[in-house]
Parts: sequence; structure tokens; C-alpha cells
Amino acid sequence: MRGRGLGFYLNALMIFLVLLNIGCSENLTNEKAKKIIISETKYPLKKIGSFEISQSPDQGVMIAKDKMPDYIKMMANKLILLNILSVSRDGSEYYDVKLTDEGNKFVLQKREVEGKFIIEVLLGEIIFDKIISIRKDPNKDVYKVTYLEEIGRITPFGTCLINQPTYEKTISLVLHNGKWQKD
Repeated sequence: MRGRGLGFYLNALMIFLVLLNIGCSENLTNEKAKKIIISETKYPLKKIGSFEISQSPDQGVMIAKDKMPDYIKMMANKLILLNILSVSRDGSEYYDVKLTDEGNKFVLQKREVEGKFIIEVLLGEIIFDKIISIRKDPNKDVYKVTYLEEIGRITPFGTCLINQPTYEKTISLVLHNGKWQKD
């Protein structure tokens, strides 16, 4: 060890630190991103939908024209009963909307909101589908992961109310102390 100066040991230490840093940094692979997303999101998740029903047979529900196709589908699938009660002067139609025994099987919650009786029903389960892309943010040491969620185990209500069975999502991940985590 004699004859070697401080500069030699500093150079050796720098090389060691560079090699240690290279060894500790991990590439973010699809598999690693998938594991993080699944653990952060705690799949499967419940996909929930809601709609209004009548509080009593004489107190009707005004159904917006853009929502009427959903109510017709639920009626056709024997999840609700739908009867017209009245038409107001402005042309608004009021309906008696009731759950059937089959529809009641999927009810998660009934609640009153601003004088309306709202039913929350199970539509299906949200599960992880696949990674679409992993991109590094050019301004930070953060990776944007884009992935798909899919709705599986679709209930009869899900068949009526789900328009899109897959959803694109994004999460930001960063390597912190040698471990990938949500940013």
C-alpha cells in the first residue's frame, strides 16, 4: 500500500461509488410496473353505478332524455319496473321506477340525496389488464406508466349501464432509495 497517494484512493472510491450506483439503479420493466400498480390499487375494485328510483308509487321520477335508454335496458333485462305516471305542462315525463327481485340482488346501497332516492348497484369488478407504455419525464426522474383497467364479472346492471369495458389510466413512478414507488 506504500507509494500510493491520496489521489489513488479517491479515484478508487469514486469508481466504487459509480459502480454501486449503477448496480442499485433498476430499470422500470412492465412486470415491475404491473406489481406496483396492482399493490397500490388493491385490485379487484368494485365498479358501481347509480340511478334514481321512486320513493313511493305516487312520487314519480323525472328521467332525462339521455338517461332514458339506460332505464329501458334495465327494464328489458327485468331489473326494474318502469311505468309512466304523468306528463307535465312542459312535456316532462314522470315515471314510477321500482327494483325487481332480480334487481335487488345487486343493490349495494340506498340513499336519499336532495330529495331523490338513489340506488347504488354493482356493475362488475375492475381489474388490471395490461401496461400500454412507460415513458420517462424529461424534466424529472419520474416515469409515467400508462395502463388499461378492464371491467370483468359484469353483472346484469353492468350489461345495461357500462358503455366502455376498458379504461386507460396513468400513474407516476419514481425510484427512491432503490425502490420503485408512486410519485
